Parts: sequence; structure tokens; C-alpha cells
Amino acid sequence: MVLYNGSTTAAARSTKARTDCLSDLRTYGKQFKQIQMRYSDGHNGRCALGVIMSYYGWDGKDDPQAAKNCWAH
Repeated sequence: MVLYNGSTTAAARSTKARTDCLSDLRTYGKQFKQIQMRYSDGHNGRCALGVIMSYYGWDGKDDPQAAKNCWAH
């Protein structure tokens, strides 16, 4: 039996955090042209993962270790 105590559940908090993150990325991603198959085209194009990595500080240089370096921080 689960009792409701009026507090926000963990699932609800997780859903809100995910929604906030997606909203931030949609806004941030508008400064880039959408591309496929690569993180970056070396100019102003990013794939979805490239936008996320840029959000966390990646400079857009075509580096095979870019994802590993970005997620290490």
C-alpha cells in the first residue's frame, strides 16, 4: 500500500528535471544548424549529441575523443 503524503514523488521530480533539460537544450540548440552523422561539421552545425556536448563546454572541434573528454567533467 502506498500512502500519499502530499509531497512530490521522485518520479514526478525526475520528469520535471527531464522536461527542464529538454527545454534548455531546445533553446540552446537554436543557435546551431542541425546535421547528422557527426557531432559537428566544424562550422555552425551540430547533431543532437553535439548540442548537448556544446552545452557542457565542448568547443565544436572535430576530435574523436570529444565525447569522452566532455563526459569526464
